[in-house]
Amino acid sequence: MDVAAKDLAVLLKSRHPLIVCETVEEQRFEALVREVSGSLALPFWSWSAASGLQPSHPQDAERSAELAYALRIVRKTSGDGTYLLKDPMAHLENAATLRLLRETAQEFADSARTIVMVGPSMPEKPELSDLAVRFEFALPGPEELRALLERVVRALPRQSPGARVALSRAEADGIVSDLQGLTLFEAERALAQAVVEDHALTGADRARLRELKKGLVEGGGLLEFIPTPEGLDQLGGLGKLKRWIATRKIGLLPDPGDRGLDPPKGILLLGVQGCGKSIAAKAVAATWGLPLLSLDAGKLLAPFVGESERNLRDALRRVERMAPCVLWIDEIEKAFVSSRSAESDGGVSKRLIGMLLVWMQERAARVFLVATANSVEELPPELMRKGRVDEIFFVDLPGPAARAEIFRLHLARRAEDGARFDVPALAAASEGFSGAEIEQAVVAALYEARAGGYPLDTAALLVSLRSTRPLSVTRAEPIAALRRWAAGRCVPTD
Repeated sequence: MDVAAKDLAVLLKSRHPLIVCETVEEQRFEALVREVSGSLALPFWSWSAASGLQPSHPQDAERSAELAYALRIVRKTSGDGTYLLKDPMAHLENAATLRLLRETAQEFADSARTIVMVGPSMPEKPELSDLAVRFEFALPGPEELRALLERVVRALPRQSPGARVALSRAEADGIVSDLQGLTLFEAERALAQAVVEDHALTGADRARLRELKKGLVEGGGLLEFIPTPEGLDQLGGLGKLKRWIATRKIGLLPDPGDRGLDPPKGILLLGVQGCGKSIAAKAVAATWGLPLLSLDAGKLLAPFVGESERNLRDALRRVERMAPCVLWIDEIEKAFVSSRSAESDGGVSKRLIGMLLVWMQERAARVFLVATANSVEELPPELMRKGRVDEIFFVDLPGPAARAEIFRLHLARRAEDGARFDVPALAAASEGFSGAEIEQAVVAALYEARAGGYPLDTAALLVSLRSTRPLSVTRAEPIAALRRWAAGRCVPTD
């Protein structure tokens, strides 16, 4: 008996009168309920609006398509049993039917009779909250997906005559890994699509499977895949952060046979605007060779009660389907502001923060969180506790050596030979500049040089720097306050 079967068996044996499961895998879930009910010697009944209550007397079949009628039959049955209701939520909009379900569950309490409700959307009903327990139905694991791959390979000669299968053991393992996070139906459809496109199933199909998976995860509109063309080696400075990231990779992506380490949970990058926090988030994913997903927290908020929380729950589930991966939440202080805002938004912010904190603390999926913030004033202190993030780094304005490295990187990206420039002089002249401001000074000098028809040189860059007022000057007071707060509280990145 696998973990899901054991968990469901515990709930049934604990005599919970009402179990709620939100999943699109209705058939797979029904098979699980049938299996567990059989192992406990519990009779199994199922209901849907299309088929009515099964099994039931023929004269009841048509009338039991109405949930209320089916519940009256259920209440009259004697003995123990498990009753699976499929997509019941539309029927529960009727106050009388909802009341009948509540009374039935109350009657079933402390007996071995259990109602199990399943559907793709199962919002909480306050009238049932004291009776219902939620069951989290996990997506298929590696063994189920491996068995599916083997079935597909065996069926190929019959379903697609002439289709070629060329998979090494490592390639098959890779395909199973790529399929993780999909439902069995989605995984089977993905494999079928891979075969149809080139009449073969090979290791080369892994890229197609990942693209399909990407589309499924992005489908909710809350998450976006971010390209990660540059690793940490393409960032100037941030030496301590680079070393920290290098040592944590083995925890998130252990080699076969390694003794297990607790996977790292994530980091909070706090610092001055334009100093590389967002680029660092992208570079972490690139360095580890993992997909990077960005959570658009602004799209979480919705007008209806409970919808914002549902959006966050759905987004986090989609992220876990891509594990191992990196999740980036930019300017988290704006997305999940302190609970003080609960006074003006009906408590939505407080509930969202609570959900995020629980996920940060308890998640089992190998998802590494990179949160960035420019300010601590509205940042909930709970987000900064160890156990939710592994470390808080302060990304300060780059020092002389880091500024010199940043100049060399940006000149090289624009096909300029850094050896032609007096980089130490440029680093000295750019004191107080952020990495983004240095980049824009290089860009502006290039435009002037091209417009004037002369080659870019140190003098042109110095002119560009002198014509720029960096944030460290225009916003000197807030930046000074942020640096004072970070001193002794955060780990410097350099």
